[in-house]
Amino acid sequence: MKSMCSTKVIAAMFFSVVLVGALQPPPLYADLDAGPYIQNITSSSAQLLYEGDSADGNGLVEYGPTPEYGLSAVATKRAANSEWYLAELTGLAPAAQFFYRLTHEGIQREGSFFTPPAPRDPFTFAVIGDTRTNHAEHQLVVNGVVTNGYPDLFFNTGDLVESGSDKDLWQMYFSIEGDLLAHTVFGAVMGNHDAGLGSLYGNYFNTGAPGKFWYGFPYGNAYFIGLNTEMPTGGEQKTFLENQLIAARSSPDIDFIFVILHKPGVTTSSGHAPDYGVLTNLMDLFEAYNVDAVFCGHNHAYEHGIVNGVHHIVAGGGGAPLYGFIDPYTPDGWTIVDRESVYQYCYITVNGTSYSLETRLPDGTLIDSYTATAAEGGFPGPTPQDLLSRASPCGGCDSRLVGSVPDVNASTRSATTVSDSRFAIHLAVNAGMYGFPAFFIIELRRRLRKRASGSALERPVN
Repeated sequence: MKSMCSTKVIAAMFFSVVLVGALQPPPLYADLDAGPYIQNITSSSAQLLYEGDSADGNGLVEYGPTPEYGLSAVATKRAANSEWYLAELTGLAPAAQFFYRLTHEGIQREGSFFTPPAPRDPFTFAVIGDTRTNHAEHQLVVNGVVTNGYPDLFFNTGDLVESGSDKDLWQMYFSIEGDLLAHTVFGAVMGNHDAGLGSLYGNYFNTGAPGKFWYGFPYGNAYFIGLNTEMPTGGEQKTFLENQLIAARSSPDIDFIFVILHKPGVTTSSGHAPDYGVLTNLMDLFEAYNVDAVFCGHNHAYEHGIVNGVHHIVAGGGGAPLYGFIDPYTPDGWTIVDRESVYQYCYITVNGTSYSLETRLPDGTLIDSYTATAAEGGFPGPTPQDLLSRASPCGGCDSRLVGSVPDVNASTRSATTVSDSRFAIHLAVNAGMYGFPAFFIIELRRRLRKRASGSALERPVN
Protein backbone atom coordinates (compact mmCIF):
# COMPACT_ATOMS: atom_id res chain seq x y z
CA MET A 1 0.00 0.00 0.00
CA LYS A 2 2.81 2.39 0.92
CA SER A 3 4.57 1.57 -2.35
CA MET A 4 1.38 2.29 -4.32
CA CYS A 5 0.95 5.66 -2.58
CA SER A 6 4.56 6.57 -3.26
CA THR A 7 4.04 5.73 -6.92
CA LYS A 8 0.96 7.95 -7.09
CA VAL A 9 2.79 10.82 -5.41
CA ILE A 10 5.71 10.54 -7.85
CA ALA A 11 3.31 10.40 -10.79
CA ALA A 12 1.43 13.46 -9.54
CA MET A 13 4.67 15.37 -9.07
CA PHE A 14 5.78 14.40 -12.58
CA PHE A 15 2.57 15.60 -14.26
CA SER A 16 2.61 18.78 -12.17
CA VAL A 17 6.09 19.57 -13.42
CA VAL A 18 5.01 18.85 -17.01
CA LEU A 19 1.91 21.03 -16.61
CA VAL A 20 3.81 23.92 -15.06
CA GLY A 21 6.38 23.68 -17.85
CA ALA A 22 3.65 23.72 -20.47
CA LEU A 23 2.08 26.82 -18.94
CA GLN A 24 5.33 28.76 -18.88
CA PRO A 25 5.44 31.54 -21.49
CA PRO A 26 7.80 30.97 -24.40
CA PRO A 27 11.24 32.58 -24.08
CA LEU A 28 11.31 36.23 -25.07
CA TYR A 29 13.81 37.44 -27.62
CA ALA A 30 14.70 41.10 -27.62
CA ASP A 31 13.51 43.00 -30.67
CA LEU A 32 13.95 40.88 -33.80
CA ASP A 33 13.50 37.11 -33.67
CA ALA A 34 16.94 36.56 -35.26
CA GLY A 35 19.75 38.71 -36.55
CA PRO A 36 20.79 40.78 -38.28
CA TYR A 37 23.88 39.01 -39.60
CA ILE A 38 26.08 39.27 -42.69
CA GLN A 39 26.63 36.51 -45.26
CA ASN A 40 27.94 36.05 -48.81
CA ILE A 41 30.68 38.64 -48.56
CA THR A 42 32.66 39.85 -51.58
CA SER A 43 34.94 42.84 -52.14
CA SER A 44 31.98 44.92 -53.33
CA SER A 45 28.84 43.38 -51.83
CA ALA A 46 27.29 41.50 -48.92
CA GLN A 47 23.89 40.25 -47.80
CA LEU A 48 22.22 41.16 -44.51
CA LEU A 49 19.66 38.66 -43.17
CA TYR A 50 17.28 38.64 -40.22
CA GLU A 51 13.95 37.30 -39.00
CA GLY A 52 11.02 39.60 -38.31
CA ASP A 53 7.32 38.73 -38.48
CA SER A 54 5.18 37.63 -41.41
CA ALA A 55 2.86 40.64 -40.90
CA ASP A 56 5.73 43.16 -41.05
CA GLY A 57 6.56 45.48 -43.91
CA ASN A 58 10.00 46.06 -45.43
CA GLY A 59 13.03 47.09 -43.42
CA LEU A 60 15.68 49.71 -44.19
CA VAL A 61 19.43 49.19 -43.93
CA GLU A 62 21.68 52.25 -43.82
CA TYR A 63 25.35 51.45 -44.29
CA GLY A 64 28.68 52.99 -45.13
CA PRO A 65 32.40 53.26 -44.24
CA THR A 66 31.59 55.50 -41.25
CA PRO A 67 28.80 55.55 -38.64
CA GLU A 68 27.24 58.32 -40.71
CA TYR A 69 26.46 55.63 -43.31
CA GLY A 70 25.62 57.32 -46.64
CA LEU A 71 24.23 54.28 -48.49
CA SER A 72 20.94 52.44 -48.02
CA ALA A 73 19.14 49.28 -49.12
CA VAL A 74 15.64 47.93 -48.62
CA ALA A 75 15.28 44.65 -46.72
CA THR A 76 12.49 42.56 -48.26
CA LYS A 77 10.89 39.21 -47.50
CA ARG A 78 12.78 36.30 -49.03
CA ALA A 79 9.45 34.72 -49.95
CA ALA A 80 5.88 36.01 -50.00
CA ASN A 81 4.29 36.15 -46.53
CA SER A 82 7.45 34.88 -44.85
CA GLU A 83 9.20 36.42 -41.87
CA TRP A 84 12.77 36.05 -43.13
CA TYR A 85 14.29 39.14 -44.69
CA LEU A 86 17.29 39.93 -46.88
CA ALA A 87 18.97 43.15 -47.98
CA GLU A 88 21.60 43.42 -50.72
CA LEU A 89 24.41 45.72 -49.66
CA THR A 90 26.22 46.89 -52.80
CA GLY A 91 28.79 49.52 -53.67
CA LEU A 92 31.21 48.32 -50.98
CA ALA A 93 34.94 49.00 -51.13
CA PRO A 94 37.52 46.23 -50.59
CA ALA A 95 39.67 46.06 -47.46
CA ALA A 96 37.39 48.34 -45.50
CA GLN A 97 35.19 48.31 -42.42
CA PHE A 98 31.52 49.01 -42.98
CA PHE A 99 28.95 50.06 -40.41
CA TYR A 100 25.23 49.45 -40.70
CA ARG A 101 21.95 50.25 -38.98
CA LEU A 102 18.83 48.18 -39.60
CA THR A 103 15.46 49.77 -38.96
CA HIS A 104 12.53 47.35 -38.95
CA GLU A 105 9.06 48.18 -37.63
CA GLY A 106 10.55 50.81 -35.32
CA ILE A 107 13.29 48.47 -34.07
CA GLN A 108 16.91 49.45 -34.72
CA ARG A 109 19.95 47.22 -34.69
CA GLU A 110 23.53 48.28 -35.44
CA GLY A 111 26.60 46.31 -36.49
CA SER A 112 29.75 46.30 -38.58
CA PHE A 113 31.89 44.01 -40.73
CA PHE A 114 35.04 44.00 -42.85
CA THR A 115 35.20 43.36 -46.57
CA PRO A 116 38.03 41.05 -47.72
CA PRO A 117 41.49 42.53 -47.11
CA ALA A 118 44.20 42.82 -49.72
CA PRO A 119 46.03 39.53 -50.30
CA ARG A 120 48.46 38.79 -47.48
CA ASP A 121 47.09 41.47 -45.19
CA PRO A 122 46.15 39.95 -41.83
CA PHE A 123 42.66 38.83 -40.86
CA THR A 124 41.06 36.44 -38.34
CA PHE A 125 38.36 33.81 -38.25
CA ALA A 126 36.84 31.70 -35.48
CA VAL A 127 35.26 28.24 -35.57
CA ILE A 128 32.87 26.51 -33.16
CA GLY A 129 30.41 23.66 -33.67
CA ASP A 130 27.60 21.56 -32.20
CA THR A 131 26.09 24.45 -30.28
CA ARG A 132 22.80 22.64 -29.72
CA THR A 133 21.30 21.46 -26.42
CA ASN A 134 23.15 23.27 -23.61
CA HIS A 135 22.49 26.99 -23.97
CA ALA A 136 24.58 28.02 -20.96
CA GLU A 137 27.69 26.28 -22.30
CA HIS A 138 27.01 27.69 -25.77
CA GLN A 139 26.90 31.18 -24.28
CA LEU A 140 30.20 30.64 -22.46
CA VAL A 141 31.90 29.55 -25.69
CA VAL A 142 30.55 32.57 -27.57
CA ASN A 143 31.65 34.87 -24.73
CA GLY A 144 35.13 33.37 -25.02
CA VAL A 145 35.29 34.19 -28.73
CA VAL A 146 34.17 37.78 -28.09
CA THR A 147 36.70 38.20 -25.28
CA ASN A 148 39.42 37.06 -27.66
CA GLY A 149 38.27 39.75 -30.12
CA TYR A 150 35.57 39.90 -32.78
CA PRO A 151 36.87 37.80 -35.70
CA ASP A 152 36.49 38.99 -39.27
CA LEU A 153 34.80 35.68 -40.16
CA PHE A 154 32.90 33.25 -37.95
CA PHE A 155 32.00 29.65 -38.86
CA ASN A 156 29.83 26.97 -37.26
CA THR A 157 30.60 23.34 -38.16
CA GLY A 158 26.95 22.25 -37.93
CA ASP A 159 24.29 21.09 -35.48
CA LEU A 160 23.57 24.68 -34.60
CA VAL A 161 20.31 23.60 -32.96
CA GLU A 162 18.82 20.41 -31.54
CA SER A 163 15.99 20.30 -34.08
CA GLY A 164 16.15 22.19 -37.36
CA SER A 165 12.35 22.39 -37.57
CA ASP A 166 11.95 24.17 -34.20
CA LYS A 167 11.76 27.93 -34.70
CA ASP A 168 12.15 28.65 -30.98
CA LEU A 169 15.51 26.87 -30.96
CA TRP A 170 16.73 28.89 -33.94
CA GLN A 171 15.66 32.07 -32.22
CA MET A 172 17.46 31.02 -29.05
CA TYR A 173 20.59 30.30 -31.12
CA PHE A 174 20.59 33.77 -32.64
CA SER A 175 19.79 35.35 -29.28
CA ILE A 176 22.90 33.78 -27.76
CA GLU A 177 25.15 34.77 -30.65
CA GLY A 178 23.54 38.14 -31.41
CA ASP A 179 26.39 40.39 -30.29
CA LEU A 180 29.06 38.30 -32.01
CA LEU A 181 27.12 38.00 -35.28
CA ALA A 182 26.58 41.76 -35.39
CA HIS A 183 30.35 42.29 -35.69
CA THR A 184 31.50 39.62 -38.14
CA VAL A 185 30.68 37.77 -41.35
CA PHE A 186 28.84 34.52 -40.60
CA GLY A 187 29.18 31.16 -42.35
CA ALA A 188 27.76 27.79 -41.31
CA VAL A 189 27.35 24.26 -42.65
CA MET A 190 24.40 21.96 -42.16
CA GLY A 191 24.52 19.30 -39.44
CA ASN A 192 22.30 16.27 -39.05
CA HIS A 193 20.25 17.99 -36.33
CA ASP A 194 19.76 21.04 -38.55
CA ALA A 195 18.42 18.90 -41.41
CA GLY A 196 15.37 16.68 -41.73
CA LEU A 197 11.66 17.05 -42.28
CA GLY A 198 10.49 20.65 -41.85
CA SER A 199 14.01 22.03 -41.47
CA LEU A 200 14.20 25.82 -41.31
CA TYR A 201 17.91 25.92 -42.12
CA GLY A 202 17.29 27.35 -45.60
CA ASN A 203 15.16 30.14 -44.12
CA TYR A 204 18.05 31.40 -42.02
CA PHE A 205 20.91 30.80 -44.48
CA ASN A 206 21.26 31.86 -48.09
CA THR A 207 24.62 30.26 -48.88
CA GLY A 208 25.33 28.19 -51.96
CA ALA A 209 22.90 26.61 -54.40
CA PRO A 210 19.30 26.51 -53.06
CA GLY A 211 18.65 23.37 -51.06
CA LYS A 212 22.29 22.20 -51.27
CA PHE A 213 24.09 24.72 -49.08
CA TRP A 214 27.62 24.02 -50.28
CA TYR A 215 29.60 27.13 -51.13
CA GLY A 216 33.03 28.65 -51.60
CA PHE A 217 34.50 32.16 -51.51
CA PRO A 218 37.87 33.94 -51.25
CA TYR A 219 38.74 36.21 -48.35
CA GLY A 220 42.17 37.83 -48.35
CA ASN A 221 44.71 35.20 -49.37
CA ALA A 222 42.53 32.30 -48.17
CA TYR A 223 39.74 30.34 -49.82
CA PHE A 224 36.89 28.96 -47.71
CA ILE A 225 34.74 26.01 -48.81
CA GLY A 226 31.63 24.86 -46.95
CA LEU A 227 30.29 21.37 -47.67
CA ASN A 228 27.09 19.53 -46.76
CA THR A 229 27.58 16.03 -45.32
CA GLU A 230 23.78 15.65 -45.08
CA MET A 231 23.84 15.11 -48.84
CA PRO A 232 25.93 12.61 -50.85
CA THR A 233 29.57 13.67 -50.82
CA GLY A 234 30.20 12.01 -54.17
CA GLY A 235 28.77 12.98 -57.55
CA GLU A 236 27.66 16.60 -57.82
CA GLN A 237 29.13 17.72 -54.50
CA LYS A 238 32.50 16.11 -55.21
CA THR A 239 32.58 17.84 -58.61
CA PHE A 240 31.72 21.14 -56.92
CA LEU A 241 34.53 20.67 -54.42
CA GLU A 242 37.11 19.89 -57.10
CA ASN A 243 36.07 22.88 -59.18
CA GLN A 244 36.42 25.13 -56.14
CA LEU A 245 39.83 23.67 -55.34
CA ILE A 246 40.99 24.17 -58.93
CA ALA A 247 39.82 27.80 -58.87
CA ALA A 248 41.57 28.43 -55.56
CA ARG A 249 44.87 26.86 -56.58
CA SER A 250 44.77 28.68 -59.94
CA SER A 251 44.71 32.08 -58.23
CA PRO A 252 48.10 33.66 -57.46
CA ASP A 253 46.44 35.51 -54.55
CA ILE A 254 45.38 32.37 -52.66
CA ASP A 255 47.87 30.81 -50.24
CA PHE A 256 45.53 28.83 -47.98
CA ILE A 257 42.44 26.67 -48.38
CA PHE A 258 40.17 25.91 -45.42
CA VAL A 259 37.24 23.48 -45.64
CA ILE A 260 34.30 23.38 -43.23
CA LEU A 261 31.93 20.39 -42.95
CA HIS A 262 29.97 18.60 -40.27
CA LYS A 263 30.79 14.88 -40.18
CA PRO A 264 34.51 14.15 -39.77
CA GLY A 265 36.59 11.61 -41.63
CA VAL A 266 39.35 11.79 -39.02
CA THR A 267 38.16 11.08 -35.50
CA THR A 268 38.83 8.73 -32.58
CA SER A 269 35.72 9.69 -30.63
CA SER A 270 33.50 7.10 -29.02
CA GLY A 271 30.58 9.25 -30.17
CA HIS A 272 30.44 8.88 -33.95
CA ALA A 273 32.60 6.84 -36.29
CA PRO A 274 34.59 8.39 -39.15
CA ASP A 275 32.35 9.29 -42.08
CA TYR A 276 32.75 6.83 -44.94
CA GLY A 277 31.76 9.32 -47.64
CA VAL A 278 34.26 11.89 -46.43
CA LEU A 279 37.05 9.30 -46.38
CA THR A 280 36.31 7.79 -49.80
CA ASN A 281 35.08 10.84 -51.74
CA LEU A 282 36.83 13.88 -50.30
CA MET A 283 40.12 12.96 -48.59
CA ASP A 284 42.03 12.44 -51.85
CA LEU A 285 40.90 15.86 -53.10
CA PHE A 286 41.93 17.55 -49.85
CA GLU A 287 45.40 16.12 -50.29
CA ALA A 288 45.78 16.49 -54.07
CA TYR A 289 44.95 20.20 -53.91
CA ASN A 290 47.02 20.94 -50.84
CA VAL A 291 44.17 21.85 -48.46
CA ASP A 292 45.59 23.34 -45.28
CA ALA A 293 42.93 22.50 -42.68
CA VAL A 294 39.52 20.80 -42.52
CA PHE A 295 37.19 21.89 -39.70
CA CYS A 296 34.44 19.45 -38.62
CA GLY A 297 31.97 18.86 -35.82
CA HIS A 298 29.51 16.02 -35.10
CA ASN A 299 31.63 14.63 -32.26
CA HIS A 300 31.23 16.82 -29.18
CA ALA A 301 34.86 17.28 -28.26
CA TYR A 302 38.11 18.66 -29.61
CA GLU A 303 40.41 16.62 -31.84
CA HIS A 304 43.41 17.61 -33.93
CA GLY A 305 44.89 15.04 -36.30
CA ILE A 306 47.19 15.27 -39.31
CA VAL A 307 46.68 12.98 -42.33
CA ASN A 308 49.05 13.34 -45.29
CA GLY A 309 49.87 16.91 -44.33
CA VAL A 310 46.25 18.08 -43.88
CA HIS A 311 45.22 19.29 -40.42
CA HIS A 312 41.84 17.81 -39.44
CA ILE A 313 40.17 19.72 -36.60
CA VAL A 314 37.05 18.43 -34.85
CA ALA A 315 35.63 21.55 -33.20
CA GLY A 316 32.45 20.07 -31.74
CA GLY A 317 32.57 21.51 -28.23
CA GLY A 318 30.17 24.41 -28.70
CA GLY A 319 27.52 23.40 -26.19
CA ALA A 320 26.21 19.87 -26.85
CA PRO A 321 26.89 17.13 -24.23
CA LEU A 322 30.54 16.11 -24.43
CA TYR A 323 31.74 12.80 -25.88
CA GLY A 324 34.76 10.75 -24.91
CA PHE A 325 37.35 8.87 -26.97
CA ILE A 326 38.41 5.35 -27.84
CA ASP A 327 41.29 4.95 -25.44
CA PRO A 328 43.94 3.77 -25.96
CA TYR A 329 44.12 4.49 -29.69
CA THR A 330 47.13 3.97 -31.95
CA PRO A 331 46.75 5.70 -35.34
CA ASP A 332 47.94 3.87 -38.45
CA GLY A 333 49.87 6.19 -40.79
CA TRP A 334 48.66 9.47 -39.33
CA THR A 335 49.24 11.63 -36.25
CA ILE A 336 47.05 12.52 -33.29
CA VAL A 337 48.16 15.96 -32.10
CA ASP A 338 45.58 16.58 -29.39
CA ARG A 339 42.17 15.37 -28.25
CA GLU A 340 40.19 16.62 -25.27
CA SER A 341 36.58 16.30 -24.18
CA VAL A 342 36.04 19.99 -23.48
CA TYR A 343 34.00 22.95 -24.63
CA GLN A 344 36.18 25.11 -26.83
CA TYR A 345 36.58 27.45 -29.77
CA CYS A 346 39.24 27.80 -32.46
CA TYR A 347 40.68 31.22 -33.28
CA ILE A 348 42.80 31.51 -36.41
CA THR A 349 44.98 34.41 -37.56
CA VAL A 350 46.07 34.55 -41.20
CA ASN A 351 49.04 36.86 -41.65
CA GLY A 352 50.94 36.96 -44.93
CA THR A 353 52.20 33.53 -45.90
CA SER A 354 51.49 31.87 -42.56
CA TYR A 355 48.52 31.19 -40.34
CA SER A 356 48.27 30.35 -36.65
CA LEU A 357 45.56 28.37 -34.87
CA GLU A 358 44.80 28.65 -31.18
CA THR A 359 42.20 26.47 -29.49
CA ARG A 360 40.98 27.78 -26.17
CA LEU A 361 38.55 26.87 -23.42
CA PRO A 362 35.79 29.44 -22.79
CA ASP A 363 37.87 30.97 -19.98
CA GLY A 364 40.74 31.60 -22.40
CA THR A 365 42.97 28.67 -21.40
CA LEU A 366 45.05 27.59 -24.40
CA ILE A 367 44.83 23.83 -25.08
CA ASP A 368 46.29 23.53 -28.59
CA SER A 369 48.13 25.71 -31.10
CA TYR A 370 50.23 25.51 -34.22
CA THR A 371 51.57 27.72 -37.02
CA ALA A 372 51.81 26.64 -40.66
CA THR A 373 53.09 28.30 -43.81
CA ALA A 374 51.89 28.47 -47.39
CA ALA A 375 54.64 26.02 -48.34
CA GLU A 376 52.99 23.35 -46.19
CA GLY A 377 49.59 21.69 -46.64
CA GLY A 378 48.35 18.39 -47.95
CA PHE A 379 50.04 15.89 -50.23
CA PRO A 380 48.76 12.67 -51.87
CA GLY A 381 48.89 9.57 -49.70
CA PRO A 382 46.89 6.52 -48.68
CA THR A 383 43.78 6.98 -46.56
CA PRO A 384 44.58 5.44 -43.15
CA GLN A 385 43.23 1.92 -42.88
CA ASP A 386 42.27 2.26 -39.22
CA LEU A 387 39.89 5.09 -40.14
CA LEU A 388 38.43 3.16 -43.06
CA SER A 389 37.91 0.04 -40.97
CA ARG A 390 35.92 2.02 -38.39
CA ALA A 391 34.10 4.15 -40.94
CA SER A 392 30.33 4.20 -40.83
CA PRO A 393 28.70 3.50 -44.23
CA CYS A 394 25.53 5.20 -43.00
CA GLY A 395 27.28 8.55 -42.93
CA GLY A 396 28.66 8.79 -39.43
CA CYS A 397 25.55 7.47 -37.71
CA ASP A 398 25.57 6.71 -34.01
CA SER A 399 28.23 4.08 -33.34
CA ARG A 400 28.96 4.89 -29.72
CA LEU A 401 30.19 2.08 -27.57
CA VAL A 402 27.57 0.43 -25.40
CA GLY A 403 28.48 0.04 -21.74
CA SER A 404 31.75 1.38 -20.31
CA VAL A 405 32.92 4.43 -22.24
CA PRO A 406 36.30 6.11 -21.64
CA ASP A 407 35.66 9.80 -21.00
CA VAL A 408 37.40 12.96 -19.85
CA ASN A 409 36.08 15.27 -17.16
CA ALA A 410 35.45 18.64 -18.82
CA SER A 411 36.47 20.70 -15.79
CA THR A 412 39.43 18.74 -14.42
CA ARG A 413 40.43 17.19 -17.79
CA SER A 414 41.17 13.94 -15.96
CA ALA A 415 40.45 10.54 -17.52
CA THR A 416 37.57 8.50 -16.14
CA THR A 417 35.54 5.51 -17.21
CA VAL A 418 31.78 5.78 -17.00
CA SER A 419 29.00 3.32 -17.66
CA ASP A 420 26.61 5.16 -19.95
CA SER A 421 23.36 3.28 -20.43
CA ARG A 422 22.04 6.12 -22.62
CA PHE A 423 23.88 4.65 -25.58
CA ALA A 424 22.11 1.30 -25.21
CA ILE A 425 18.78 3.07 -24.75
CA HIS A 426 19.49 5.20 -27.83
CA LEU A 427 20.17 2.12 -29.95
CA ALA A 428 17.11 0.30 -28.56
CA VAL A 429 14.83 3.25 -29.29
CA ASN A 430 16.16 3.55 -32.82
CA ALA A 431 15.73 -0.19 -33.34
CA GLY A 432 12.11 0.15 -32.28
CA MET A 433 11.50 3.24 -34.40
CA TYR A 434 12.88 1.71 -37.57
CA GLY A 435 12.62 -2.03 -36.97
CA PHE A 436 8.93 -2.27 -36.03
CA PRO A 437 7.60 -0.29 -39.04
CA ALA A 438 9.80 -2.34 -41.35
CA PHE A 439 8.54 -5.60 -39.83
CA PHE A 440 4.92 -4.36 -40.06
CA ILE A 441 5.27 -3.45 -43.75
CA ILE A 442 6.95 -6.77 -44.61
CA GLU A 443 4.25 -8.74 -42.78
CA LEU A 444 1.46 -6.71 -44.39
CA ARG A 445 2.89 -7.28 -47.87
CA ARG A 446 3.23 -11.02 -47.14
CA ARG A 447 -0.43 -11.28 -46.11
CA LEU A 448 -1.64 -9.25 -49.09
CA ARG A 449 0.31 -11.47 -51.47
CA LYS A 450 -1.08 -14.59 -49.78
CA ARG A 451 -4.61 -13.23 -50.06
CA ALA A 452 -4.08 -12.29 -53.72
CA SER A 453 -2.67 -15.74 -54.41
CA GLY A 454 -5.63 -17.41 -52.71
CA SER A 455 -8.11 -15.28 -54.65
CA ALA A 456 -6.46 -16.26 -57.90
CA LEU A 457 -6.81 -19.97 -57.07
CA GLU A 458 -10.47 -19.60 -56.18
CA ARG A 459 -11.36 -17.55 -59.30
CA PRO A 460 -13.54 -19.59 -61.71
CA VAL A 461 -12.16 -20.25 -65.18
CA ASN A 462 -14.43 -19.12 -68.03
